[in-house]
Amino acid sequence: MKKLKITILLAAILMVFPLTTNAQEESKNQAYVFHTDPVHLSNLSEYENVAKNLVEECNKHKAKSGWAAFKMNGSNYVYVSPIKNMAELDKNSFSDLQEKMGNEAFGKLFEKFNQHYDSHSDYVMILDKDLSYMPSGINITPEGLNYRYNTLYYVAPKNYGKAVQIAKEFKKLYTEKGSKEYYRVYHSGFGTAGNYLMVARAAKNAAEFEASRDENNNLIGEDGSELYKKLLALLLKTEIMTGYMMPELSYFPN
Repeated sequence: MKKLKITILLAAILMVFPLTTNAQEESKNQAYVFHTDPVHLSNLSEYENVAKNLVEECNKHKAKSGWAAFKMNGSNYVYVSPIKNMAELDKNSFSDLQEKMGNEAFGKLFEKFNQHYDSHSDYVMILDKDLSYMPSGINITPEGLNYRYNTLYYVAPKNYGKAVQIAKEFKKLYTEKGSKEYYRVYHSGFGTAGNYLMVARAAKNAAEFEASRDENNNLIGEDGSELYKKLLALLLKTEIMTGYMMPELSYFPN
């Protein structure tokens, strides 16, 4: 992984909350940095060993910064970290760990990551709690639900507001029907390719997700179909990302 450096600051100041919170939050939005390492298929086990070493060092030295790790679309390792505001992107989130490990040991650890991919990327997305449907509280890492099915709905900038309105209608419908299919909605942000809303859903595994989706489609019925038709009329394209959360590669400060 590489420390994200962005010099352009955005005006919005977004309040941070813990990755595993279930409580009511003061702000309706939460910004996250997404760091993606597209790892060579032949290097997956070696890469994971390096990532586990980083977690071990963070636990040993009680590092302050944390992240949730995911393996998506086969070999993309995605690290998701909350930020308070865009100014945090210019800070070294591992400064305390570097100080405790020492520059030489710290540098060698991170050099090992670079052996397993040819490039990597960073971008920001915004979790919108008002558009998300999780009646018991927003939680991006629900316990026992490590499978992820994320759908990106791309729209032209001129239609973005219309897409948001449809998202509000979907949440209203799910709420009225008492749906058990929970989801979180993210807005594309700084560094993303295109304008989209991402709907993230979690389940124990792929089979359980498909069963839940079938049950939900029957529940929302024709009303849901009509809403989806309205959404389709706005879309440029969709993109599906599937995978699993990797608890062993994640680190949550105490």
